[in-house]
Order: sequence, then structure tokens, then C-alpha cells
Amino acid sequence: MRTTTYRDLGRTIPMEILELFKNRRDKLFRRIRTPLEVKVHESFAPGRTSGISELIDIPGRKRLMKFYLTARLDGKNKIQKVKGRTCIAYMDVVEIFITHFSFKRVSLSLPRIFSV
Repeated sequence: MRTTTYRDLGRTIPMEILELFKNRRDKLFRRIRTPLEVKVHESFAPGRTSGISELIDIPGRKRLMKFYLTARLDGKNKIQKVKGRTCIAYMDVVEIFITHFSFKRVSLSLPRIFSV
């Protein structure tokens, strides 16, 4: 089922497109697209092999993946990726007191050697 909410009475500018699914192999049951914000929010039912519950994607900029609490053995419950910059994984690990970690891609340049 697809429901579209428009911004104007002429129905030319869509604000939100809601899609509901049943019996999909990838367990996707809801997708909300907001074209004005260029954002896609997908929700998955339990039982997916990756354990993902929600995926919020802003194409070319940002992706946020939320997982079911018991689905992953490493304790990650959320991963946030900013395209070309950072990847932050939030963990629910009490034993080692890590709440989140992040890494940043750094481009290294070699020093220039000048000949005289």
C-alpha cells in the first residue's frame, strides 16, 4: 500500500510517501520517503539475518543503521556513517565500559623531496 501526502492542492509536490509491505523476503515492512529532505526511512521486522531494525538514509551524505538488541553478538545497537568522513558505532557493552567508538579517514600525503 502506498500513501502520498502532498504539499499543495494541485498534488504536484509530494511531502511524504509512505509504503507498507507484507511478506517480503528481506523483512522490510515500512518505507517512508521524504523527497523535500531527500531522506528514506526503512523499518524491518525481526528475523532479518543482519539484525537491522531501521535504516535511515540521506543519499550521498549520511546513513544511520539501528539494530535489534539481541541480534548482534558484538553489542552494536547503532551505526552512523557520514559519507567520506566518519563512521560511529554505538555499542551496548557493559563489561568493558565502551559506549561508542569512531574512526575518521585521513588522507596521508608523502613529504616532497626537492632536488637542488
